[in-house]
Amino acid sequence: MKDKLNRMLNKIEELLLIVEEMTDEKEEPSKPAKKKRGRPPKKTKQDSDFQVKQQQQSRTPVAGKNKFEDMLDLHVDRPEGYDKIDDNVKRTPRTRKGFETIDLFCISCNKTFPVNPIFKKDNYVCDRCVAKKFGV
Repeated sequence: MKDKLNRMLNKIEELLLIVEEMTDEKEEPSKPAKKKRGRPPKKTKQDSDFQVKQQQQSRTPVAGKNKFEDMLDLHVDRPEGYDKIDDNVKRTPRTRKGFETIDLFCISCNKTFPVNPIFKKDNYVCDRCVAKKFGV
């Protein structure tokens, strides 16, 4: 009886060795895992996990030293004669005239409109026609 069991164990061990050899040969080199693209999935919080954090006291602002007070004595980028400039001079009055409107012809509704000269162009479209076109 012991002999039979020993032979069976030996045969089982031989079979296991053969199976291991077969699996080693067929096994292909593993490919590196692909990196997942995109955003990671959002973690869902359950109601039982929800906690309200207690607010921390905000810090009170502390006045710092004014760094520009040290720069008052600097004479950087001041041209010659800077001290001799007199800024107490009366300003000259404005002499430029206001604009005069010009009449432009709307190519859409065939009417004439007085318009600021800035908007002068060949194919003028009035505000009313533009609003109709875009549904405003």
